[in-house]
Amino acid sequence: MQTESLYFIAILAPLAVAEQVTAIKNEFAQRFESRHGLKLPPHITLQPPFNYHFDKLEALKNALSLHFKQHSYIRVVLNDFGCFAKRRNPVIFIKLQENHFLQAFHHELMRMLRETGFPNIKTSLEFHPHMTIAHRDLSRPKFREAWSEFKHRTFYAEFEVSAIHLLQHDGKFWIPVAEFSLWNEC
Repeated sequence: MQTESLYFIAILAPLAVAEQVTAIKNEFAQRFESRHGLKLPPHITLQPPFNYHFDKLEALKNALSLHFKQHSYIRVVLNDFGCFAKRRNPVIFIKLQENHFLQAFHHELMRMLRETGFPNIKTSLEFHPHMTIAHRDLSRPKFREAWSEFKHRTFYAEFEVSAIHLLQHDGKFWIPVAEFSLWNEC
């Protein structure tokens, strides 16, 4: 019997933005043979994937709920494309405009997770927020081809983050399993 599952914590894009990003992911699947990005909803990762025991999950959800209720909405601006040109597993993503509030938000989340028992190595304070379009199955030649086009391509969207999500891997896809509301100052 399985006693743990794989999870991650993220900001999910609202429907209108998610549709635009999914269209780009579909373009990558068709033109550049990179389909892995379609297994995840358009998102900004706050805490990368981690294994967690089922018997501790409710306590984690409660801690996350309490933590996020203390934080107000965050405005996010997506602006153009970027890449991590790694030799293995290059990545193409949509960039976020620099956002000090989001940086502080991430830092406080990492601190809270450490207080609940997450090891420091799993809660890095380094944070490069982005929305991944293609990775893992993006071959080096297809990366070069795609990046030569996408480094000049534009993208712009902005939205207000009102909730954070916990996603669970079901063996094939990432599924949102909990939503945590942020505090609305208005």
